[in-house]
Amino acid sequence: MNWKWAFFILLAINVIIAGSFWLLLSPIGSDSPSPSEIQEAPEEGEVFFSAETSIDQINTYLSTENDGFRIQKEGDEFVFTGTFEFFGVNFDVDLYLLPMVTDSGNLRLEENGVAIGALELPGSTVLEVIRQQADMPEWVHIYPDEGVIDVDINDIDIGDELYLRIGSLDTETITFEGVHEGDIS
Repeated sequence: MNWKWAFFILLAINVIIAGSFWLLLSPIGSDSPSPSEIQEAPEEGEVFFSAETSIDQINTYLSTENDGFRIQKEGDEFVFTGTFEFFGVNFDVDLYLLPMVTDSGNLRLEENGVAIGALELPGSTVLEVIRQQADMPEWVHIYPDEGVIDVDINDIDIGDELYLRIGSLDTETITFEGVHEGDIS
């Protein structure tokens, strides 16, 4: 009868040791987050963040990317100034553009005049030269025949299920918004 008691005592010790290891190696507490950690699922079209920039900040960025290229705001127009090569000769160019924010939050710039030193060239020709010579991001589209530059802000990759749009545009600042993915038509 002693061997039976010894067997059950040894079995109990093994179960206690195995159970102790299991408790030490398993996480303590529940796997479900606390109520303060639970975030509501974002709604389609909900603005997650907004960022504001000024014309001066844009010019600072442009100065690091392009030599001598600047943007100014004159009244309702943006004036892009820079030096471009036409037929092997460098000319100072002032391109006057009327900005408009589309319903989807993209930026459309309509050509409203061009000054190229003493030359008189149509805006479509200047836009075509810019389209051919400038190294534009894939989300900037120049349509010389229509006199339009589309800046598709929505196409800038800012992460999964998010897109960027222009919230507002005034004489001094541009406000960008990061929005939960939804219908951006």
